[in-house]
Amino acid sequence: ARSMLTGRKEARPGDHPVRDLPAKGLLALFLVLLAGAGLWSADSMLITREFDGLPTAFDTTTREECSACHMAYHPSLLPAASWQALMAGLSDHFGEDASLDPEAADRIETWLTGNAAGAADTLPSHVFAATASTAPFTVTATPFWRSRHGDIPDAVFSRTRVRRRSNCVACHADAESGLFSPFSIHVPKE
Repeated sequence: ARSMLTGRKEARPGDHPVRDLPAKGLLALFLVLLAGAGLWSADSMLITREFDGLPTAFDTTTREECSACHMAYHPSLLPAASWQALMAGLSDHFGEDASLDPEAADRIETWLTGNAAGAADTLPSHVFAATASTAPFTVTATPFWRSRHGDIPDAVFSRTRVRRRSNCVACHADAESGLFSPFSIHVPKE
C-alpha cells in the first residue's frame, strides 16, 4: 500500500527492472520529429499563401518596361486615375517618348489601376489613395511625400547614389515592393 502513496515500489528478487530511459529518449525523438514536421508543413503553407492587404508582386511586363528607364514604382503609390492619365500620355512621359505597343500598354495599365493606391493595406497606399482628388502624376509632389521628406536637406538628394528625389530605392530597400518599412531605410553616406 505504501507504494501507492509514494509511487515507489521496493525491488524484490525476481522483479524485472524498468528500463525507462530508452523509452523517454524515443518519445522525445518522436515529439521533436513531430514538431519539426508541423513547423515544416506550416512554413510550406505560409510561403505559398497570399496574404490579404500586402502589396502585390510586380507584373513582369510592367517591371521590364518601366525599369528600363527608372525604378519601377509600385502601383500602390498612385491612385488609379493618376496611372490612367500617365499611361494615356506615354508619348510625352516626363519629356521622353515612352510609347508602347497597344497590347503591352493595356496590360500594364490594367495591372497598375487594379493595384493602385488603396488596394494594399500599407500606410503609403492608404495615404496616396486619400489624395486621389488631386491625382498627382509625381509621387514626390504629394503632400504625404513632402511631409515625410521635407526636412531632408537638398544635399542628400544630390548624393551620387541618390541623384534625385524620385529615386526611392536609393534609401528605401523595399521601395519596389510598396511596403516602405521604416526598418528598410538606409540613407547613403555619399
